[in-house]
Amino acid sequence: MDDLLIMAEDWDELIENLREVFQQMRAANLTLRLRKCSFGLEEIDFLGYTISKGIVRPGEHKSLAIRDFPTPQNTHQIRQFLGLANYFRRFIPRFAELSQPLTELLRKEAKFEWKERQDGLAGLMLQADEDRKLHLVYCVSKKLNQGLAGLMLQADEDRKLHLVYCVSKKLTMEEKRYHSTKLELMAIVWTITKLRSFLIGIPFQIVTDCQVLVYMHAKKTVNPQIARWYDLIMEFVQDFGLPERIISDRGTAFTSKELEEFCGKNGIVHVLNSSRHPQANGMVERVHRTIIPMVSMKMKSPDDRNWDQYVDEVVAEFNATENKSTRKSPFQLLYGYQPQ
Repeated sequence: MDDLLIMAEDWDELIENLREVFQQMRAANLTLRLRKCSFGLEEIDFLGYTISKGIVRPGEHKSLAIRDFPTPQNTHQIRQFLGLANYFRRFIPRFAELSQPLTELLRKEAKFEWKERQDGLAGLMLQADEDRKLHLVYCVSKKLNQGLAGLMLQADEDRKLHLVYCVSKKLTMEEKRYHSTKLELMAIVWTITKLRSFLIGIPFQIVTDCQVLVYMHAKKTVNPQIARWYDLIMEFVQDFGLPERIISDRGTAFTSKELEEFCGKNGIVHVLNSSRHPQANGMVERVHRTIIPMVSMKMKSPDDRNWDQYVDEVVAEFNATENKSTRKSPFQLLYGYQPQ
């Protein structure tokens, strides 16, 4: 076993985490080589990055390797340099645009000529060496002349924005024919899709101009591509507030005066089903037919009144269960993988 990292917020948590790890290692008959261990570090170099207190930045050794890389003399050496630089592209805004002078030399018909615009690229790639915090996300999407770029930013306690992650890509010949507003929308969709693992399940904000929103809403019903993009965006950034309408049965919880006053105060239309007519609320009733037996099985006795304590566990099991129609679980359909 190699590269075992144990993180903690303070010394008490560190000691507790270490104790748990050591117990697991002892149970597995594993031993430590103490001369290769370090404890209580506030900063560490790991896999080419320097990590400290929620901050990730390019590691010194790889940065020096890029800086000291000799001037490429052929396409093979260009690929070697780009391989090094690609390792840090998450820190480099507009990487696809900056690296274009080099990628142009990789074309079959291109003549290999190392000029000033290629020579200054290494310096540009080393300008992103500031502290970066990795927590909640503020997302920016931007259009470039030759490509798309997105910046993921996060505000600290003083509301100062810090760079977390950069993404960028070159446009295809077909995409270069898109007009500016469509490219801006494409940049948003591509960026949030690229950063899905960071963004899913947390609140974040996209910074763009209003023209993009006007274009998206105008075209989402007539252009299949825009409709798909709209659905992708709604998966992440739709604000959920109070419902416009509630459809319910006539249980006492829904016919109470308190709920009636709440709906009236907040402009919610409350529609009550006809008695003994569950078809009017069929989707909910169908889910209840599955959820209620699952909750009942968790209850320790028929008079157990703590059924609400089992809801989270039941929901997790329900979302991880394969559906007969789709042959995938709801969780897998949403996140792309099956939870363990």
